[in-house]
Amino acid sequence: MEFSEVIKTRQSIRSYSSKPVEEKKITAILECARQAPSWVNKQCWHFIVVKDTSIIQSLASALSIINKWIVNAPVVIVGCANPKQSGKQNQIPYYIVDL
Repeated sequence: MEFSEVIKTRQSIRSYSSKPVEEKKITAILECARQAPSWVNKQCWHFIVVKDTSIIQSLASALSIINKWIVNAPVVIVGCANPKQSGKQNQIPYYIVDL
């Protein structure tokens, strides 16, 4: 698929099935994230895969009203960045951009 086609067909999903997400798909998503570019390839990120519905509910309650839709997601991947493992350029902390 061409990149322009990816952009044209992109969707924001806000409604989820209760069907579990296959481990193979989760692994593929995490592998893509791992290969993403980062500031001088520091890869200052960690990803936490959350499947526990009570934890997902806690995450949803901590988010703004705009992101409450995750409460019904069967899996949430939480991205965490460590600023000490990243750097700054032009006074921009790159962990924010990278993550």
